[in-house]
Amino acid sequence: SADKLLEKVRTGPETLRHAPIDLFIVYSIKLAECVAYYGFAYVYVTYLSEELNFTDEEAGDLYSVYGLLCTVVGLQMGYVIDRLGVRRSMMIGCVASTLARTICLFTTSKWWACFASVTFFPVGAAFGVPVLALGVRRYTHDENRGFAFSFFYAVLCLACLFGSIIINRVRAYVPEPIDFLGLRLSWLRIVLLVCCLFTLYTVPAAYFVRDIQVLSDRPLKERSFCVYKPREGSMLEALKEVVGHRRFWRLVAVTLIFCGVRMTFRHLDATFPKYFTRTFGAQAPFELILCINPIVTMVCTPMVTGYLLKHKVPYDRALLVGAFVSGTSIFCLAAWESFSGAVAFVLMLSVGEAIWSPKLYEFSTMAAPEGREGIYVAITMAPMYLASVPVGTLSGWALERFCPKGATMATRQTRLMWFILGMIGFSSPVLLYVFRRSLFRPGDDAPPEQEDGEGVTRAPGRAKLPKEDKDEVELGARE
Repeated sequence: SADKLLEKVRTGPETLRHAPIDLFIVYSIKLAECVAYYGFAYVYVTYLSEELNFTDEEAGDLYSVYGLLCTVVGLQMGYVIDRLGVRRSMMIGCVASTLARTICLFTTSKWWACFASVTFFPVGAAFGVPVLALGVRRYTHDENRGFAFSFFYAVLCLACLFGSIIINRVRAYVPEPIDFLGLRLSWLRIVLLVCCLFTLYTVPAAYFVRDIQVLSDRPLKERSFCVYKPREGSMLEALKEVVGHRRFWRLVAVTLIFCGVRMTFRHLDATFPKYFTRTFGAQAPFELILCINPIVTMVCTPMVTGYLLKHKVPYDRALLVGAFVSGTSIFCLAAWESFSGAVAFVLMLSVGEAIWSPKLYEFSTMAAPEGREGIYVAITMAPMYLASVPVGTLSGWALERFCPKGATMATRQTRLMWFILGMIGFSSPVLLYVFRRSLFRPGDDAPPEQEDGEGVTRAPGRAKLPKEDKDEVELGARE
């Protein structure tokens, strides 16, 4: 049984050899952008406080506004992504993220930091992860899509690891500010400089991505794909079509319920770094504790995916079990104010993430009718940023009340703080279990069999393309 599982894990990645080169460009952009994102996200509130003199509550409030705008802009841009296609949408997102981080690198003004946080950052987020996830769907075949999404998530975890390592190495080698090109750079700004360089790579990389669709009704090894054409229709027509599907509302409900677990993850960058350094000392390596998350997730994700595929575990059960493991993780910090408690927290959080996150990515993209994936993915990604809204406010309030700067062991109440935050996060598995019969239906994680307007480029399920479409077909082989 173990040998068969390992064989499944081994042969899954083999199928990715038949994907077009665009899939691997998407992976590289995902890696670079997420290294930049996590490298800055883990120190964002610290940067606001240390470099720009924000209070804990002011930094938390800006974090909340940023999350709210990412949600609002992301929802509005779902239709635009469908109309623009993967390539142009990706370029907009990459340019916006590069501008946002560059402004934060050079500014010493609260106003400019706020400006970047409420303009370019939300646009970059709206045209970032949703577009990359859409690219994975477009560039994969039915036979390799499951592992493609698992590797998509593994790339995210690898980027998270690199982001933590960057912080650790910069803190070790640059304990004091240095002069660079006439600028006085602290370790926080040097981290941001490295993040800017990673983001800069994504702009030319996005230029070489194509708007194509892999043909799943052809054999995988043929590597067949066609030029993708966006569906016609106004935004109002698109919204009417989308909201008319019951599976859309089930997807909305599931993703909103996952806000509780998402909030636990947001505390990794909004609350945990300040808590850790205030509890265990200014030089306490919070970034090394955070490294556990990507390492465990990278190791577990392919194995978990292979196990789920081998035993044909329903997607609803995977989501429920994963949410339960992640949802209970934060209580480790409530039980132990120690390095061991912190390690146990991140370890459990990561194991749960390896179970539910790839399935949620796949669930959201595969539930969408062809040509409306952008709207669906935008809806699914919204909770990731929507969770930042209460987390920012809660983080600022909790740190000021239970773990203020300069607090001693006798005056801080961190275990109570994490218990309160944990009860909020644990709402996700509870609600998923209570409403499981209404939320999950067989086939919701598979593409709709028949949707109006599906197959503008080709009719779904047809073995041969009509004559007028043949000139749009390319048989591509990844060299």
